[in-house]
Amino acid sequence: MHAPFDPVAARRCDELGIKVVVMNGNDLQNVSKYVNDKKFVGTVIE
Repeated sequence: MHAPFDPVAARRCDELGIKVVVMNGNDLQNVSKYVNDKKFVGTVIE
């Protein structure tokens, strides 16, 4: 199985109400956009 995020971890995050954000952490401008509630390039799993 190929998954970008471990399905067991995804289930656990869902159970605990943890939001998961997948993005390139090397792009500090993009990280700043996310932190400041602006449109960013990435995926949010809630």
